[in-house]
Amino acid sequence: MGKLLKIVFAIIGGLIGLLIVAIIVIPLLVEPNDFRDEITQVVTEKTGRSMKIEGDLSLSVFPWLGINTGAVELGNAPGFGDQAFAKIEAAQIRVRLLPLLRKELEMDTLVLSGLELNLQRNKQGRDNWSDLAGDKKPAGKDKPGATPQLAALAIGGIELDNASIQFQDAANAKSFRLTALDLNSGTLEPGQPVDISLDGKLQSSDPAINTSIKLRTTLAADLGKQSLSLSKLTLQLGELALSGNVTLGNLLGSDPSVNGKIALASFNPRKVLPQFGVSLPATADSKALQRMSLDSLLTGTLKRLQLNDLQLVVDDTLLNGELGLHNGQRLRLLPNLSLDRIDLDRYLTPAANSPTSGLRLINTAHAAAASDLIPTDLLRSVDIKGSIQAGAVTVSRLLAENVQLGIALERGRLQLSPITAALYGGQYKGNIIVDASSNYGSQPLLSIDESLNGVQIGPVTQAMYDTDLLVGESDVRAKLTARGQDILALKKTLNGEISLQVNKGALKGIDVSQIIRETYALYKGQPKPAATGEEKTEFNRLSISMQAQNGILRSQDLVIESPLPLVRGEGMIDIVSNRIDYTLKTNIDKTLATQLDLKEEYVGIPLQVNLTGDLLDPSYQIDWQRAIGRLIEKTQKKKLEEKLLDSLFGKDKKASEPAPSTQPQPAPETQPAPAKTPEELRSERKQREREEKKELLKGILGL
Repeated sequence: MGKLLKIVFAIIGGLIGLLIVAIIVIPLLVEPNDFRDEITQVVTEKTGRSMKIEGDLSLSVFPWLGINTGAVELGNAPGFGDQAFAKIEAAQIRVRLLPLLRKELEMDTLVLSGLELNLQRNKQGRDNWSDLAGDKKPAGKDKPGATPQLAALAIGGIELDNASIQFQDAANAKSFRLTALDLNSGTLEPGQPVDISLDGKLQSSDPAINTSIKLRTTLAADLGKQSLSLSKLTLQLGELALSGNVTLGNLLGSDPSVNGKIALASFNPRKVLPQFGVSLPATADSKALQRMSLDSLLTGTLKRLQLNDLQLVVDDTLLNGELGLHNGQRLRLLPNLSLDRIDLDRYLTPAANSPTSGLRLINTAHAAAASDLIPTDLLRSVDIKGSIQAGAVTVSRLLAENVQLGIALERGRLQLSPITAALYGGQYKGNIIVDASSNYGSQPLLSIDESLNGVQIGPVTQAMYDTDLLVGESDVRAKLTARGQDILALKKTLNGEISLQVNKGALKGIDVSQIIRETYALYKGQPKPAATGEEKTEFNRLSISMQAQNGILRSQDLVIESPLPLVRGEGMIDIVSNRIDYTLKTNIDKTLATQLDLKEEYVGIPLQVNLTGDLLDPSYQIDWQRAIGRLIEKTQKKKLEEKLLDSLFGKDKKASEPAPSTQPQPAPETQPAPAKTPEELRSERKQREREEKKELLKGILGL
């Protein structure tokens, strides 16, 4: 046994001696720089790319077999220019020597300083890195003489110092760049998680991004299952902080799978989004778009991503539900969302939120023309199919509740249908189409088909026009079309029909009886009579329909049924020039005649009111001259009727004969007066008729 031990120790001692000799002798005898040309030649043969080693190479042997390099450069793929594909200022690559004897590769931390990586894709879609992967061979047993496979692989970590990675995508006209990049990882072993830490600066052309980036995560890869897990993920892009856990599968496939959960911490969109090339417009409420956060589960694939259990907070609004993101040739959104409440007026531009703006039939008259009212490019760039429900929505200061909205957008044609909502005691239904497809060029088509049933019109007019001029339960129907990109163009091309009926209502601020009394007093030169009560005109029913043609609304069927005589109206409203020319017609009945202290002869006389001038501030005039003329015609007609009756039915003949004279008879010698000529008789008769008309008119007018 002793002899055997001596032999073993001798062998071990010999090996140690040889190892010591190798450690001392190899660095002295082997000059790695002598192999510079051979190394570059092998790389060129294997990759088809040129290689330059500009710095000195140094060698270490024990316990690490390693090499340190100076500057190294790898050429670009053919057709991608003279810029290097990759280059480094310095590198350190070391492997532990003894594990190599067991076919185990145990590497120290791989250190690369000053790495510059240039990734490119040309307009034809070919890239400059795929050729480095080499030929793919089917799996199978190694051929005799093939290089033995490693039993184990372990890398102490990767360290990148002041690296930069650039990607230029000519096929999609985009570019990305990571600079000042520092990357550190823990030990890399198959099947074991590894901590990753990354810091740098991110720049992008589309979207325009210029911000810092910080990434922390624990990465676990399963090459057999082609999966990659990112746990304890935190990604900081400027002031935008994302956290979560995400697993990617089918990594070698064309569309890797995604599962996980993410959370986007609350941030201020007005401060953060400009860092990503997103410019937010001015809003009516300066405090709008100052708070946003998101939580969601992720399922699907990178090209067909599904956000489930979505919780999106925008200012004071909570949006939840599901959202599909399909990224093919066009981005397609599939929303199924609900929100609690939102005030859309807060997010309109200041001018659009003004009470004198929008497409309202009256208030659009003073709306300033704005270019690009309809976002044509945006509508053409994305497709949407889905629905949104809302508990309460405020728009144009109107409060709609229990809103149901269907959305269909495809290649620029947006249809919002069906739209339903509870509105001030009634129901709203709508179908709105905005066709901004290429079929209409730069002049999108707007089409609306809307109805209100049983809605209290007072709160509506109060919200839209700051007045409750019209109150009552109303039914409204509007079917209109228009084309253009600004308010003026839409008004000039407005066509269609509008109908309105209001039951058991009133015109507040207007007392028609008082207006007639005041106008009549002015006509007679009398003092203005005192008001008799609240300024309003109650009615049982008001109905009107208007036909729109190129911005001009015409109406011939206005009817107002009230305690006053029936009122009818006709005329036109020009919403382009903001003018009105409308006529109201009624008759004077006994009640109105009594209120106006008119004589009985006025009963039944038609009365006409002319509305003209500025649509928002029209002037009115009662046509008393016309009424007086009709009155005279009526009086003359009455006299003629009496004469006609006398001639038809006659009078008692005796009564028609002259009564016997009771006056003394003239003396026989007295001569009779000379007879008048026919012309004199006719002149006297005409004079008497003029005097009778004059006296009649004075009596009627109370003069």
